[in-house]
Amino acid sequence: MSYEVIYDPDSQEHMFFVQDNMMLCKNLHYDRYGDEGRGDAISRTERARRTYKDPRFEKGIRSCWERKEGGPHGHFLFGWRYPHYYDRMDMSRDHLSTTLQMISKTRPTFSVWLFYHQIPWRFSFSKRAGKKTIDFHLWALSLCGKVWAEILYYLWSIPEMIVTILWSKLWKLILGVRREVTQEEYMNRKHEFLAVNRRKQKWLKLIPPVYGLYGRAEQLDCMPRSFGRFLMKKLLLLETPRQNHVMRLLLGAKVTKEQVEQYRSQRGGRWSGSFTIMNDRDFEYNESTANRLDKDYLWVLYHERYPRS
Repeated sequence: MSYEVIYDPDSQEHMFFVQDNMMLCKNLHYDRYGDEGRGDAISRTERARRTYKDPRFEKGIRSCWERKEGGPHGHFLFGWRYPHYYDRMDMSRDHLSTTLQMISKTRPTFSVWLFYHQIPWRFSFSKRAGKKTIDFHLWALSLCGKVWAEILYYLWSIPEMIVTILWSKLWKLILGVRREVTQEEYMNRKHEFLAVNRRKQKWLKLIPPVYGLYGRAEQLDCMPRSFGRFLMKKLLLLETPRQNHVMRLLLGAKVTKEQVEQYRSQRGGRWSGSFTIMNDRDFEYNESTANRLDKDYLWVLYHERYPRS
């Protein structure tokens, strides 16, 4: 029996649910005072927009940005992780990147420029992730149609990615990080994997995290086809976990229908994590009957790649 994507935006009984035009996620059973995923709502909402084709999600992401007076242009855009989420004023590049991806896929190129030129170099109170970097700026300008920026982006990013991969493989060898196991094996041995992570956590932080690679894969998915894009995708595949079907689809690698159908929905940011000792997230199966976002997103990407299957 073939899998069916079921979307229910009106019920808040599912693991993933819609509120304020954003996709949220219920807290874990032991996390009574969590924020229901508001801190990462922009990225999750963009995946929901692409999966369920609901225009309310575009409205929700745009509502995370407020126009403020000041700056060299007389005004600028200030971002929140969630509409008026005053508890978190540390908007990061990940969420700015996701917003630009959303605009590039739903609006003309000029709209990306209209939005991006209102974002100051330092756009939030986060000390490390609240400002643009040179490679991020070049990537954003390439979405605005600047060919010279696209060329410079690849000239900067390809050597950087080669160094990152070599560094990552060296530390994985030293720390004994093995190839990613299957979902079933990881979930059966989850506590064992997490225990090893806690013992080696300090040293595991030396390895570039999967969510950084995942962010790159999403960024490349928005860019026009070119030799630079092709080469970057091939480099990223060298570090892509073998069970991360979404990343592999974004990067143009082969994923089978059987792999997609066998995957079980879960919570915990599956596609930006891994089934290895590097993972420090408490993955949990999602038994909801609708809004199985991680599985639905995988299913939609698979059928975009293989429309006749």
